[in-house]
Amino acid sequence: MIKAPFMAKDRSDGEGGKTVTTAAGAVDQLNLNNAAADGTLGTLVFNEDIKTAGNYHVVGRVLSPNQNAAVSSSFYVKFDANPLQVWDYPGTNNAFIYDKADAVAATGAPLAFNLTAGGHTLEIRQRQAGVEIDSVIVTSNLTYDFSLFAAAERNFDRLEFDFSTQSGIPGAKLAIEIADYDPKSYLIKNPELILPQGSGSLKLKNLKVLINGRYLPQHATYTALQDTFAAPGKILSPATMIALKDKGAAEDKFSLTFESIEKAP
Repeated sequence: MIKAPFMAKDRSDGEGGKTVTTAAGAVDQLNLNNAAADGTLGTLVFNEDIKTAGNYHVVGRVLSPNQNAAVSSSFYVKFDANPLQVWDYPGTNNAFIYDKADAVAATGAPLAFNLTAGGHTLEIRQRQAGVEIDSVIVTSNLTYDFSLFAAAERNFDRLEFDFSTQSGIPGAKLAIEIADYDPKSYLIKNPELILPQGSGSLKLKNLKVLINGRYLPQHATYTALQDTFAAPGKILSPATMIALKDKGAAEDKFSLTFESIEKAP
């Protein structure tokens, strides 16, 4: 959810073709205490489903328009009803970097958020005007090469599956995009339902991606799905998932299953 003066901006080098930035005329709010009560600030809100309790960190693909770290290179960040904290990052001179949220422009100790299993709300709040954020990663492991998450920079294969028999709708299809992530895993995105015009709606619950007929608990990214989808269909989830390879790209076979599939009125 985006609240003004934050706004979506078309940008070809954004992972999804867009970033979030401030609208023209937005002003800085550098006072932490005032920011907590300032209803005029832009906010970017994500609902997170945490599977395992623990300490988590926030990593962002961010950009500032110049090299000066004191200008247009900071946000506020918090989880749930906890206090706001400053997230400062270096001046990037109009280039994207992956920054682990911390309170200093240079590399500092990453902020740690102790989260219970279950639903949480992540809020990124406006601090300086002119900032841009392209994607956000919530992780308990900071050893990843986060540049590998830049999905737009990879070559994805699009797989399509006939979904007519399972859905009861002739011509229905499922699609998903898959790319190599590293020698041991795949990057998966954009699970999509495709329905012929005038075919009605489907209620789908808990999508699982199987590799060679097997489901692994690590592949739970799409299992929180529960929604009704009307023709012509849509992307089922905006999330990107890392899936472990089994026999390798030359031999692995993919399939998709749901906990339940119902035709809706």
